[in-house]
Amino acid sequence: MSWSTKRFFGFLAGAAVAGSVLVGCAGDSTLPIDNGTPVIPGDGELVQIRGTSNSNVTPQAAPQQVQVTLDDGRTVSASLPSNTGLTAGQPVAVFEDQGNPIIDGLTVETGSAAPGSRLRGDLTVYMFGSSEPHDTGVVVTRLGRLSGRVCCPDGHFTIFFEGPFAIVRGGNRLDARNIVFNTWVRNGRAALPTHLHGDLPVDGGSSFPLQLGVDIPSVFSNGFDTLMVTHENGILQQTQRVDASGHVLFHDFVFSDNSRIPAVGVNNIEFTYDDTHP
Repeated sequence: MSWSTKRFFGFLAGAAVAGSVLVGCAGDSTLPIDNGTPVIPGDGELVQIRGTSNSNVTPQAAPQQVQVTLDDGRTVSASLPSNTGLTAGQPVAVFEDQGNPIIDGLTVETGSAAPGSRLRGDLTVYMFGSSEPHDTGVVVTRLGRLSGRVCCPDGHFTIFFEGPFAIVRGGNRLDARNIVFNTWVRNGRAALPTHLHGDLPVDGGSSFPLQLGVDIPSVFSNGFDTLMVTHENGILQQTQRVDASGHVLFHDFVFSDNSRIPAVGVNNIEFTYDDTHP
């Protein structure tokens, strides 16, 4: 692969300004949800399957459809990001739509993209720390599903979903400008959430004392997952160790002004996996 090493995402640098980060306390995992706090059920999945490339693929300026044999025996076509190459037999992580939305109630907001920005719903891959986009040609649809398969070779990446998005269920709503995953792919497995289960806050509501469980492949157990939410009131951030089954529980974000979600929603929802505590 030919990946650039340019620094990327000014908004991430801005989010790390000293004194601007509020870290959530660990709290008591048995603390019950306050039924008086409006919530959105945080259910969803991002299906990933390990596979191997069927042939050598030369990097191209545009995304390519490549043939991949999955560990479940299927041979499928998947989008390989632009300026990315493969060798025959090389492991890849394949993300596919099996009929369910990434998050129940997720939709891409209507409207034109801002001048100079990427299309709404775009799924773009970056080498971690780089500003060079690697297009996939795959988008999140209005139904919150992937428009096609994506395959990603081993490496350290940022997977960026261009919004704005809204999660709407039961009359409650959470708006989010972008959704970001900083992840490792190793031997065809990605440290990405495969399932979400718990509760999400609503526009104008509170993140306290909600709980959100995340499952990632168990090969990444004993690493650390960080959930960071940026919004007009500040930043909510919490890091938890991944247990032996690949489960992480984010809970009891600090009760403060930062736990209040603005009526306009949040700017970015970002998951980061690291082998060591950041």
